[in-house]
Amino acid sequence: IQKDCPELFEKIRQRVAEGKWETDGGMWLEADCNVTSGESLTRQFLYGIRFFQKEFGRTCTCLWLPDVFGYSWALPQILKQCNIDTFMTTKISWNQFNTMPDDLFRWKGMDGTEVLTYFVTTPEMGMSLDNRYSTYNGMLSPRSVLGSWKKFRNKDLSPETLISYGWGDGGGGVNRNMLKMRRAMDQLPGLPNVKTTRAGDFFRDIHERVENTDRYVHTWDGELYLEYHRGTYTSMAFVKQKNRSCEFLLQRTETIAAIAKLLANAQYPAEQLDKAWKLLLLNQFHDILPGSSIADVYQDCAIDYAKIEQLCLTVQDSSFAALSPVCQFTPPQPEQANCVLLFNPNSFVSDLTFALDGVDWEPVGASVLQPTSDGKLMCMVPQVPAKGFAKVMLNKTQRDVPVVSDTQAERIAIDTDFYEAEVASDGTLIRLYDKQHKRELFAPQQPGNCMRIFDDRPYEFDAWNIDAGYCLKSFGVKPVRSARLLESGSYRQVIEVCTAYRDSTICQKIIFYKNKRRVDFDTTIDWHEHQHLLKVEFPFQIFARKVVADIQFGNVERATHHNTSWEQAQFEMCAHKWVDCSENGYGAALLNDCKYGYSAHGSTVSLTLLKSGIFPDPNADIGQHHFTYSLYPHTGDFREGHVIEQAYQLNCKPVCVFGTSTDTPIDMPYLSISDANIICETIKLAENGEGLILRMYEAYGRQTSAVWSYGNTAQRAFECDMMENKMCELPQTHDGFNATFMPYEIKTFLLV
Repeated sequence: IQKDCPELFEKIRQRVAEGKWETDGGMWLEADCNVTSGESLTRQFLYGIRFFQKEFGRTCTCLWLPDVFGYSWALPQILKQCNIDTFMTTKISWNQFNTMPDDLFRWKGMDGTEVLTYFVTTPEMGMSLDNRYSTYNGMLSPRSVLGSWKKFRNKDLSPETLISYGWGDGGGGVNRNMLKMRRAMDQLPGLPNVKTTRAGDFFRDIHERVENTDRYVHTWDGELYLEYHRGTYTSMAFVKQKNRSCEFLLQRTETIAAIAKLLANAQYPAEQLDKAWKLLLLNQFHDILPGSSIADVYQDCAIDYAKIEQLCLTVQDSSFAALSPVCQFTPPQPEQANCVLLFNPNSFVSDLTFALDGVDWEPVGASVLQPTSDGKLMCMVPQVPAKGFAKVMLNKTQRDVPVVSDTQAERIAIDTDFYEAEVASDGTLIRLYDKQHKRELFAPQQPGNCMRIFDDRPYEFDAWNIDAGYCLKSFGVKPVRSARLLESGSYRQVIEVCTAYRDSTICQKIIFYKNKRRVDFDTTIDWHEHQHLLKVEFPFQIFARKVVADIQFGNVERATHHNTSWEQAQFEMCAHKWVDCSENGYGAALLNDCKYGYSAHGSTVSLTLLKSGIFPDPNADIGQHHFTYSLYPHTGDFREGHVIEQAYQLNCKPVCVFGTSTDTPIDMPYLSISDANIICETIKLAENGEGLILRMYEAYGRQTSAVWSYGNTAQRAFECDMMENKMCELPQTHDGFNATFMPYEIKTFLLV
């Protein structure tokens, strides 16, 4: 409206100033809260709250989130760090099997932070008042008023309920008939008194009552899992993949731009980065990112993702150009390159692997790992500092192109330093023997990497839902040809398998490495099925009653059994980069670079790869898909096994820039953190342009006194809230700045 109809926007601004238009809600838009990353959720609030402050002089106090498909356990902490003290929603009443015990309660987050939570109880039209369903389409009628009061379960805490009346879904708002009805209800006996008010005033009264009551106020400690719309973790694989890759791309780009500002006094490209972030946040709307929009929406968002990628690449190019004098490096034409500059985007020291086009190279300062079957040369630079750089000189040499084997077999045996493995022609891991731990990962006749295709015809809401009975009808894949050994070198061994189901093909490169325990499944799918769900199953021989799943700024334990109706309802769950299944002393994780849906029952963990509904888009997910998931057996649990680092390395690849340079070493800033459980995802310029912002979180559920430093230029560091307001100055030692993290705590620091 501000852009397209400024005259109308000025009228809105006037009504806000008059107190006739209430501006609140917190977020840039009503974003999905399952798939959206922790940093993206933070930016939803940062951009949303700053917009209301700048344009209307109003401060947000409430997260108004009626219609999303589940609520991350990280939300309470994010809300409090954005100075929002109330959370309102409706959708949790749509649970299929279980009813939340309260409508007014304290929601305790993953780190222990609590936020006052209120569920709207307006009854759905045509449904019994005993039904748990409530609606954000509040028809202002005697029935809805009486029903809202009857359905509200916490009358001992509040004598009032809230109806957000008006046409909500699809827009339209309040109409004149509703206003007439409200006045008429003043004269109707037997109804609760009805008055119009602001949501902010209502919530302030609620806070006062809760704080002063002598009644018990319930606390819900855990996720708010929506027992519905589970298909939104997977529908529209394209948008899930682009969202994940753009989230990491933006964070890498911000860091490089901040370094250019810090070292070369380059102009920080705030306008371009803001534009890219706002495009990403826009497409995290709760019917775009979940995959529940019409086809035209995804044509538009594909254009937006391309714009984000181009904006980021342009910023990176200008940042590296500004850094050229500092790192003695000039980005030239590709054919003139004699070196490569690598940036490690992760918050831990990493061995960075990169590929050179052609095999006739001899990198100085990097290890040559192996020529590949597609004509590249795999190289590795060891121990690149966190958020730091390495430079590798390139010399020409003569090297033999590897001969690709055409030998095919029904089974191929692999022997590495870590495993004895056997891969069948359908891609299944018939055997994976862990040499270090002297144990088989899979039982006989229960292979891993088993592709299963399920008939997926939900009762309603095709793109949104996976029904509990989906697993009753399933199909396997068939080999297109036998497996073949594609590469066998000192760095990796690669097996290629292709399988088919009806008109669809699944081709995988299964990669075993010499120097790491991870097994990668580089997967290309040409999909032509409707209303089918594709999963890949790993039935581990691991004794586990729970799995641990990666979520925003932390992780959560979830049951692998169905003892209660609450556990039975969670037959499909959401995770981000990894899911770990461990017993005492040993475990295995599934990592991925763009998937979010999974299931876990007993010791079988399944990753959901594709869901091709026909409504509202009749051709959802038809076409080409390329992604990677990984199997990672390890010692101990996810902490001892370093699962988090492996997941970041799979998702957040190094930035690799070719150029010309001398062999003079470079002196560039890097991040140092004393403890592996403290993860830093974000380094950016502060919103006011004064200093650097670093956002970190504790990932193990462990109180930690950490020492961290970044570069040598910062003189002082402050802890801030997520709106970048200073709270306190950090003590400093010769090793860096001291900060105590409570379990799963998120901290934002300002370096000046």
